[in-house]
Amino acid sequence: MRSSLHFGSICLVLILGFLSSCGSSSTSDPEDLGGIEDMGGVEDLRSADMSADLDLVNNLVDSGAADDSGPDLVTMPDMTQRPPHEQLLSELVGFGQETTGGAGGPVVTVTTLADSGAGSLREAATSQGPAWIRFLVSGVIELESAIEVLSDKTIDGRGADITITGEGLFVQNGEGNVIINNIKIRDTSNDMIRFFNGGSNMWVHKCDLSNGGDGAFDATEGVTGVTVSYTHIFDHDKAMLVGAGSDDGDGVNMRWTAHHNWYENVVQRLPAIRFGQAHSFNNLIEWRSGTAMSTRLSPSQILVENNILAPQTNVGHKVISLAEDRGAAKFVGNLERPLPGDTIEFEETNPESVFDPSTSYSYTAEPANGDLDAYIRANAGWQDVPFPEVP
Repeated sequence: MRSSLHFGSICLVLILGFLSSCGSSSTSDPEDLGGIEDMGGVEDLRSADMSADLDLVNNLVDSGAADDSGPDLVTMPDMTQRPPHEQLLSELVGFGQETTGGAGGPVVTVTTLADSGAGSLREAATSQGPAWIRFLVSGVIELESAIEVLSDKTIDGRGADITITGEGLFVQNGEGNVIINNIKIRDTSNDMIRFFNGGSNMWVHKCDLSNGGDGAFDATEGVTGVTVSYTHIFDHDKAMLVGAGSDDGDGVNMRWTAHHNWYENVVQRLPAIRFGQAHSFNNLIEWRSGTAMSTRLSPSQILVENNILAPQTNVGHKVISLAEDRGAAKFVGNLERPLPGDTIEFEETNPESVFDPSTSYSYTAEPANGDLDAYIRANAGWQDVPFPEVP
């Protein structure tokens, strides 16, 4: 409905611009209908058949008459001020594409670095209902226990410099639709971010994750619809686990995307896949151990596309380790960058059976080259950016 109103407004503006060339006056603000109402004949315009309006607009555009009178319709900015969640969600790509987090809920402010209590992150993240959480403080939040984030939350670190230590952020037991954006997590006793035991729709974006006790990010026990993007995982052992034990419930239905992440000085699980479908594209992978990725059971499929593979030790490296019942792995367009004397081994298995992510979401995989390397280094991880103004 909103887009129809916007289109109608644009049509009226173009019509008025056309009339102005014949001596009529019009408003320069497409949202200011007062100027329209003061003009003679506006009731006729309002009651005119929409097809006539469309014919006039099409004639103006097709003839080129509109080219010199204003911006092109395709590039004309949105007439309304976009709220913060819409600005962020425009960056979401991958299997987590249906995640909306706290959209539609109030903007809730964190005003203390305390573990709990009034104004704390824990209070905001464990509240009922949707909430878009921002920070009015910067510093370290030292957690005594993991925060169990409830559904429909966005934890948005834009406009602040927040570091979480001690314990991590867990989304579990059927909770879902959570966004974690632009924060730092380090020195935890367990997983830094854990999404497990049912639930769907999770997006981790532009975070710094380092030196955790277990996984940087684990998605297990039947969760699905996950995207991890533009995140910097560094100085850490296990990066990402998708699916856990062999009895992992609905794991076969798990869907996971990782793109434009920077794995630096990481040992393993880049990722480790036990179930479902994983798409890894345009990541910078700098790892230390012999094997970067693994598939652990036959239901698992992974597409490794246009990544930069740069081992940091000279021990002989494999991109992927396949379990006895194999799974399926396909490699497309990756750039190998081994140390002198080192080798990188690829082993595709059943590539014809690997899923096509473009049937599920739109994406662009840039070529794996030096430009991509520089871009990821500059843009992955926490960024010093302001929190968008709330309308």
